[in-house]
Amino acid sequence: MQQHFGSNKNDIEAFLGPSICPEHYQVPKEMRLDFIKQTSVSQPSGSIDLKYTILEQLNRLNISKIISSPICTYEDESYFSYRRNHTNQRQVSIIGLCDDR
Repeated sequence: MQQHFGSNKNDIEAFLGPSICPEHYQVPKEMRLDFIKQTSVSQPSGSIDLKYTILEQLNRLNISKIISSPICTYEDESYFSYRRNHTNQRQVSIIGLCDDR
């Protein structure tokens, strides 16, 4: 963002919405190791922590304006979760750029 769009890191805000928690995102060892290799972020034994991974990547970029939802989509039945009930329905994420000039 900083290089491509000339963004100031102090103006970047991140909101991490509900997602599956690592307790419910158990994966095979090879998948976990590949994920660690691809992201360079350590993971809990036997699982992947998506939220921690994103927070760690944002911290490495010195992005400090971060809000993170504590909701686990597996545990909260008001959210869709393939791992909970094999639904084909999904959440929607929106990423945007604002030009306040």
